[in-house]
Amino acid sequence: MKRSLRLALSASLCALSLGPSAPTALAQARSAARLAPAAPIVPAAAFPRASAALSAAPALPTAPALMAPPAASVAAGQAAPVSPFARTMAALEAPSLETKDMTSGESRAAAEKDFAARIGQDSPVELLVSAPEGSAYRLTQTVYPAALARPGTSVQDIERSLSSQLKGFGLPKDLLTAHGAAAVGAVSQINTLVMNASADKANAFVRALRARGYQVQEGRKFEVPKPQQAEPMARTVGLKEMAAVIGADKLQAELKKVLGEPAVPGQKSSLLSAAVSWAGRAARRALGLAVENPVLPWAVLDSWVSVQHPFLKGHFIKSVTNDDDGESHGTHTSGTVVGMDRWNYAGRNYNIFPNGSASEGDILFKLNMAQEDGALATTNSWGDGAGNPEGAIEKLFVKTAESGMHHSISAGNSGSRANTIGGPAIAYANADLTLFDKAIGAVKRIKAIAASDADKRTASFSSRGPGSPTTARNPDKYKNYPVKPDESGVGVNLVAPVPKGSNVPELGGPGSSMSGTSMSNPGVFGGFLLLTRAILVLLKDGLPAGSTAERTQIAMDLARYAMTRTAEKVAPVNEVGDGFVNVWNAYQFAAQTLKDAAPKKALPALRAWARGLMGLAR
Repeated sequence: MKRSLRLALSASLCALSLGPSAPTALAQARSAARLAPAAPIVPAAAFPRASAALSAAPALPTAPALMAPPAASVAAGQAAPVSPFARTMAALEAPSLETKDMTSGESRAAAEKDFAARIGQDSPVELLVSAPEGSAYRLTQTVYPAALARPGTSVQDIERSLSSQLKGFGLPKDLLTAHGAAAVGAVSQINTLVMNASADKANAFVRALRARGYQVQEGRKFEVPKPQQAEPMARTVGLKEMAAVIGADKLQAELKKVLGEPAVPGQKSSLLSAAVSWAGRAARRALGLAVENPVLPWAVLDSWVSVQHPFLKGHFIKSVTNDDDGESHGTHTSGTVVGMDRWNYAGRNYNIFPNGSASEGDILFKLNMAQEDGALATTNSWGDGAGNPEGAIEKLFVKTAESGMHHSISAGNSGSRANTIGGPAIAYANADLTLFDKAIGAVKRIKAIAASDADKRTASFSSRGPGSPTTARNPDKYKNYPVKPDESGVGVNLVAPVPKGSNVPELGGPGSSMSGTSMSNPGVFGGFLLLTRAILVLLKDGLPAGSTAERTQIAMDLARYAMTRTAEKVAPVNEVGDGFVNVWNAYQFAAQTLKDAAPKKALPALRAWARGLMGLAR
């Protein structure tokens, strides 16, 4: 009987994963590329009207700027604000942008009206309009809609800025008026306007735009991710046990010797532990071995996050659209990241699924905002079933990665068939790692993460490569496309924080078990942040000289490269890519790589000897 039920369930999930057929007429298609983020595709429901309120946030600590800044976003009637990414390599001293408080009166009403117009039940068709590469038409500013506007930006400011961008983009107002269309915002990095058109005139508007040489895509609709059915034979693990499985526990132990104990969930440090920690820091200062905890700002794009959960409290400094919508997914994924890199207190969370749904344009704006706010890396436990490398979101991931950001994305939960990697996990961006003028290798700055259980067996639901449905349908076009997924981590029966539920002592508050590539992805991402921190702290003397930002960039690239090179080959490439991650092995590989590449100097060797005397990692 149980076997029959399992077969029936498997057949049902397989049918759901295929999704509805794509309609042929744009006016009939509001969801031509339906997204079921990191979960089987489910039938679309009417998108509820929602309030897009932005949480007031304290001032953000400054962060290392990366290689190339995005174009400035609009500010109220004045020159565009300079973000941390637009500053020099001394950007650690620059102030970060704040988020508009949308909780009161007129501002909140504007946000509700804007959000309802874009993804409400009676919404028009969202169109993403781009000019081809090399076109004379260029967007010079990123313009956010009212719901995401910066402090002091009025609706009139937004309208003036959009009018200016439309003019520079070669789109006359009468063309928009004739088709009941309007610009919602602009994302300059990918030279794309987010527009709305009335459903009955959308087809004609698209034809008119394409006749003028523009590229047009309909905005995809997103739903909050759903956890997968637990694997019957897989054991349940908490975050500490998962850290041991992926080799993060050993590196955590080494960092504790230098940075001290991270805050214990739900507890205050005792006077004795504080005294011991102070004495250790004093001894290291006396030996010239004192270090600071690096600032590594990161962002989670997901559903709302319970940032006041005892396990998460103090680890987030900014929240966008973070009203409690009853979801647990974002808290679970965020808690997994924090569980691996317990010394990170610079998280930002962007709710891309307010009240369970969002538009593609909304995600474009929030991903762009995360970069402007100084995030150096993002974790994304969501995606679609199509895996189109040419999608607008995929292009923005690539652009931000080219500027130095790192992204970790769930591979998808479409099961054991080949070529089921979703989007945006199908995107890729590689960079060259160079140390002391020596070419080391290619760094993957965008990684698609598959799911395994705690015994390193590939989960049945985890999407397989080597490509996506889109790349498989176009073999000639994508014949040289990189193989996906990239790595695998623990994504089966993982216990992590949730907003409400049974208390889990390890977490100091509510926790629950979930399964999916949504769960494996943040664990691998947290391991990457932990490894980056360890390189900056434990291996700092072996890094090339440079500014804080330059050394941070090198540490991130080296961490990603080391994880690629040391992943365990536990399953075929189409299941786990380079393999199952091992953070400790990656740390040792990074240390050896720096040692082999560096010119021989006496001081680093002396400091390594001193660390050895103190029982620290060399």
